[in-house]
Amino acid sequence: MTTVDCCSVALYIDLSLTDKSTLSVCVIQIAKMDLHQQQQQQQLVTSNEAINSSYTRVVIINFINVTLAMLAVFLILISTASHLASRLTATRYTAT
Repeated sequence: MTTVDCCSVALYIDLSLTDKSTLSVCVIQIAKMDLHQQQQQQQLVTSNEAINSSYTRVVIINFINVTLAMLAVFLILISTASHLASRLTATRYTAT
């Protein structure tokens, strides 16, 4: 083997090792980016579930408040009607 061939082989081996280490670094970086993307996606799903859960809670609470308000108005109307009916049906006694 000549000196030029030895240098070429050494250069090829050096470049091959550099390419392998560069490839290894790239694979590690891609794996980290993939993990980060999965974590962000999981946070987004959790955030969406929290938003949907809080929206549902708000709707239920508003429904209960409206129902209670309507029940209060209904009871006031019944009370007023009962009071008026009792006044109309009351008899007056006169002492003789």
